[in-house]
Amino acid sequence: MKSFLVVLITFFSLSVSGQNKERKDASFGKITQEDYALKVYDKDTTTAAVVLFEKGRNTFEIIGNYIRIVKVVYKKIKVFDVNRYEGIEVSIPYYHTKQTSEKVVDIKAVTHNGTEKKYIDEKIIFDVDLSEKWSEKRFTFPDVQDGSIIEYTYRIESPFIFNFGNWDFQGDIPKMYSEFSADIPGIYMYNRSITGLKKLDIEESAIKKNCFEISGKGAADCDSSVYAMYDMPRYSEEPYMLAKENYISRLSYQLTQTINFDGDIKKYAKSWEDVENEFSNEKDMGRQLKYASYFQKVIPQEIFEISNEKEKATAIYRFIRDHYTWNENYRIFSDIRVKDAYEKGKGNIAEINLALINTLKAAGIEAQLALSSTRDYKIPSSVFPVLTEFNYVLAYLTIDDKTYLLDATDKLLSFGVLPFKVFNTKARIMDFENGSYWYPINSQTRNINYTEVKLSINEDLEIEGDVKNMYSGQLAYAKRNLIRDEGLNSISQESVDFELYNEVIENLDDVKKPLIISHSFVSDLEVRGNALYIYPFLLNTNFKEAIFKSEERLYPIDFGYTKDITYAIDFTISDIYQILDVPKNKHYILPNGAGECKVFFDISGNKISCRFRYQLKKTSFYASEYDILKNFYTEIVSLQENSIIKIGKI
Repeated sequence: MKSFLVVLITFFSLSVSGQNKERKDASFGKITQEDYALKVYDKDTTTAAVVLFEKGRNTFEIIGNYIRIVKVVYKKIKVFDVNRYEGIEVSIPYYHTKQTSEKVVDIKAVTHNGTEKKYIDEKIIFDVDLSEKWSEKRFTFPDVQDGSIIEYTYRIESPFIFNFGNWDFQGDIPKMYSEFSADIPGIYMYNRSITGLKKLDIEESAIKKNCFEISGKGAADCDSSVYAMYDMPRYSEEPYMLAKENYISRLSYQLTQTINFDGDIKKYAKSWEDVENEFSNEKDMGRQLKYASYFQKVIPQEIFEISNEKEKATAIYRFIRDHYTWNENYRIFSDIRVKDAYEKGKGNIAEINLALINTLKAAGIEAQLALSSTRDYKIPSSVFPVLTEFNYVLAYLTIDDKTYLLDATDKLLSFGVLPFKVFNTKARIMDFENGSYWYPINSQTRNINYTEVKLSINEDLEIEGDVKNMYSGQLAYAKRNLIRDEGLNSISQESVDFELYNEVIENLDDVKKPLIISHSFVSDLEVRGNALYIYPFLLNTNFKEAIFKSEERLYPIDFGYTKDITYAIDFTISDIYQILDVPKNKHYILPNGAGECKVFFDISGNKISCRFRYQLKKTSFYASEYDILKNFYTEIVSLQENSIIKIGKI
């Protein structure tokens, strides 16, 4: 039995990298002269703090006759600027169910200010509930100053063999040394994966003989592994990116199977076929998909009598969307009761969109459940099902060979429009009859902003005009959200340095139509001698400044959806003026048809016309394409800032 376990462990271990760097060591309460002497971290001179040393170690122990994963963590941090450092309050997450819970014990923390030490009092450690299955222990370091060294350690005893935990080598501040080690008995098998841009500096693996024993049952060999990284840069958010869990250097574990000492094997790594079978039988997600007959009775019958299938689906969508109020809960795998939610008119993400799926099925429309995740979640793994990577559900349907993803949780959404937060690359369509599959999440609508501007010069040498903005698709949804959250005044003052008036908003609540915002304005002209200077793009707020400013980019760029923005200006001057100069026409193009920007000026008599059109046709780009993107948007901003029409009196 023991030799069999060794073969399994060796097969599933990560390969040894052959790095020559040595492991470092440190222990709680022992601060070195080098720690005290460090005044600035030379690899990141602007950081507010640096992790001097951190170590995590996971082992398996018998505690109270039960097998527990024991996780011990130790961290030592040097604080340079206490006003900018946000790690003085520490949070230690732990997992629990209604039956049992992980235990966080042996918490010790101290602030070192030279020879003075201040330990935290156990009385100030408190618990905070985050969700139905996650809570945190929280405490705050006392008397932290510039130059302080803070350190803490804790131990977690976990009954959840599946929740081995991950280790983040990268965080919000740089780390000089980060190490994770584990002794895993051969009766447990975990898939391991490393993500991030930096390779491991230390990667060791060996077999420990008879390291884990259960009295009366036997002993198992262990896979003993060590992983470490030196000089990890801090993770910094960059514009237009997905969740940091997709990019930070992290070691992840997923339980695949267990082997009892009597040889029985239980597999945990599921296939999508396994997930489909479970969904068909469990009481929450699966059973809640079987209420088509209920919704056939409660939904107004005239909706089901609509003959055109697309019109019927749209009517069903609008009814469900308008009937419910989302309770701000993302819960999708538990506490789902579609009948109760319908009667209350209020529900979580799953309850609302499962009601939509059930009603579409009741109407004879082919509809499926789509598992997805929001942009602040990791992109779901394509290798094997990890259900914790999903936190959202959508309705997927096919009408006349055209597919749609629908979300009925927001009254500002129209048929086929999804909230920006769900554009996280892909969804899993749960087709229980033919097998599930991946489906890309792309914008299903044209996302257009068309601006029409009429300009003229009044007797007071002011430029005045009328502006009409039309928004559709994602851009209409975003603008309606802005008005809902910040009020109507947010539009009048949005990114312009003069006051607008005579504002008219059309179709604010009728989301099936484009949103139209019209207003008038007056602005001073720039006068130099006998010449008047007019900036034609003064009302185009889409490109007021460059969206990419850093010198380099580490992570991919993701805009979420395509855009089509047009800015059309017609400027009429009186007979007392003559046109002296207009900007040149320009055309900027991104490679491979990813996008373009055109600007065209035309003079006809005393009328100047300008057409600006920007099209983003591709939504995601590699970090290696950053310089091209940065230059593209910098050119657009520069074009608008430096495009000047010059006129003078005859």
